[in-house]
Amino acid sequence: MPKKRHSVINAYTDGEFLLHFRITRKLFNTLSRTFLESAQYKELRPDKRLSSDDHLAIFLWFAGHEGCSFRDLSNRFNVTISTVSRVIVRVTSFLSDLSQQVIKWPTAAEKEASSQYFQTTCGVSGVIGCIDKTDITIDPPTRSKNDNADQKGDNSIHLQGICNEKWKFINIVVRYSETSHDSLQMQNSPILQNLGNKCRGENILFLAILNMQAIKIS
Repeated sequence: MPKKRHSVINAYTDGEFLLHFRITRKLFNTLSRTFLESAQYKELRPDKRLSSDDHLAIFLWFAGHEGCSFRDLSNRFNVTISTVSRVIVRVTSFLSDLSQQVIKWPTAAEKEASSQYFQTTCGVSGVIGCIDKTDITIDPPTRSKNDNADQKGDNSIHLQGICNEKWKFINIVVRYSETSHDSLQMQNSPILQNLGNKCRGENILFLAILNMQAIKIS
């Protein structure tokens, strides 16, 4: 069955692969090789562990298909439900560790390139990125169900991200949602409060996608 599974995945066109796994095959292979050398993978018994490709495929299918259950993954990839659970936790830990190498504040040269792009595209000088947020609905906790409710009354996690002109994250903040207005949440964001240390002596702007207002950081 594993051989059949790999043959099916390998038979996907690049478009089908992107549709199912939400990333390109090239990026998939790069992540798989990186995971192969990770502490999370090396701690597993060589004679018992799934391949790095299997780990990544299971995780990405779960992350990219809303409503996908562990049982669905168990049947699709021919592994036990408990294995699915461990794989998702393991790859999540790996990606969390990797994020610090990928989501980085831009260098002076990168800021200049971003500023020039937004100046040409939007006609606003000093912009190095776009900031926006989304609320990710989660199952309510057993206790204190209303402590992390958003404006709609749903239990959710608040994700705020800043992207450069290449759609690459340069900063993210994840925390429990608040019932306050979006603009107030942005102004109270940890990144906006700490930018004085990141941009000493610089005048920079972020475009807030929510209402296309510019937030100036001096």
